[in-house]
Amino acid sequence: MENKALFNKYDKVQHLKTERTDWTIRVRAQAIWKGINRMTQEFRGLNVIFIDDSNSRIHAFLSAKICDLFPKPPKEGEEDNITNIAPYAFDLYELNDFKKFVSDSRFLIDVVGIIEDCNMKCVRSREDESKMHIKFRITDGRSVVNVTFFNTLAEDLEKELKNRKEEPVTIIIACGKVNEHEGALCLNNYPTTRFYLNTDHYSVKIMKERLLDPTFSIKEKVAEENNAPPIFSVADIKKLPKEYAESKVRCQITVKKVEQKTNWHDYVCTSCGEEVDIVEGRYKCLKCVRNIPYPDKRFRLATICNDTTGILAIVYSNFKFTKNRTVYNIML
Repeated sequence: MENKALFNKYDKVQHLKTERTDWTIRVRAQAIWKGINRMTQEFRGLNVIFIDDSNSRIHAFLSAKICDLFPKPPKEGEEDNITNIAPYAFDLYELNDFKKFVSDSRFLIDVVGIIEDCNMKCVRSREDESKMHIKFRITDGRSVVNVTFFNTLAEDLEKELKNRKEEPVTIIIACGKVNEHEGALCLNNYPTTRFYLNTDHYSVKIMKERLLDPTFSIKEKVAEENNAPPIFSVADIKKLPKEYAESKVRCQITVKKVEQKTNWHDYVCTSCGEEVDIVEGRYKCLKCVRNIPYPDKRFRLATICNDTTGILAIVYSNFKFTKNRTVYNIML
């Protein structure tokens, strides 16, 4: 037992428990970022993601009070005669798993995908040129997700893409934050977020093998996965019977005019979300059959739209726009 103890002198990250404080681990720093007090901008300490030789990761925090005790602070990816610890480790999720993480702010996730268009550039803020962002889309062949990087990470990605000659570009995003913007799922960066382009990882090899498959088509698979409905023309919409009132349809249109004299919001029930009526001077929900003293307000927009087949008045309620299409509730 003594020889075994001497041979295995380092503890595994996955075995660490709070009952003890005398652990000895051998690790590599995969990511390092400063902890800053958002109110006072005071330096609180260093956050580190450590990885051991079992590809297990752990988040560590070095308080500012003890940072000065280290003559040489850790650096990302640095190793001291450590040959059997990988430079990175990931816990990859499918892009279609994003919905699970929108409402849970405790978790950051790792994903892999192919960048659809690598010709994007950073956009600087008009108010503050030191702030910038870069937007792009990634796909794993089944789903497509919008990604936005901000500030330093956005600038780093733009530089990396300019130096990359290999196509397609596969990206692994480590410790990204899932959010929802205008009804669509998206991925953003936190201080701990890192990206890796066309790196030597098994998941990248899988992505490249998919592209070599002659039956593989990103757009077709995404459409099949999302069960996208057909695109209606204005003429088609006008021919729909009354049973389709308030049904969702998909179309490509141009907004010609926004009606500014009508109300820009509806009053809706605080319980079911249905529009309320005024009965005897009071707001009442006919669905819940009760009075609503203080109903919620829901944004609405009255417009005149058209395509090559005709003109249609559309009221957008809880709407969302995509780049080429508009999804709306039809009001007949």
